[in-house]
Amino acid sequence: MATKTFKPGEYAYGGRIKVTTTTKEIKIVFLDYVTKKSVDIEKTFPVNASRMDVFMFISDNATTYWADQVINWIKLKVDTFDQPTYW
Repeated sequence: MATKTFKPGEYAYGGRIKVTTTTKEIKIVFLDYVTKKSVDIEKTFPVNASRMDVFMFISDNATTYWADQVINWIKLKVDTFDQPTYW
């Protein structure tokens, strides 16, 4: 299990993005910058989820730059992330 909190400030809803990965799921939670509490925007994806689904969820609530940063970190931590599921 790996956890990282990104701090994009005004470039994300709430100001922080907390990402937690396990062997089965990826959880993304948007947090308030000051209180570090959830701003009720969160979603859990299976580890074999489409990269585009995760990217769209993050970019709906933050900039595409930060969505890309989060995706790259997830790819480092989860081996099965972003592999084609149609093979």
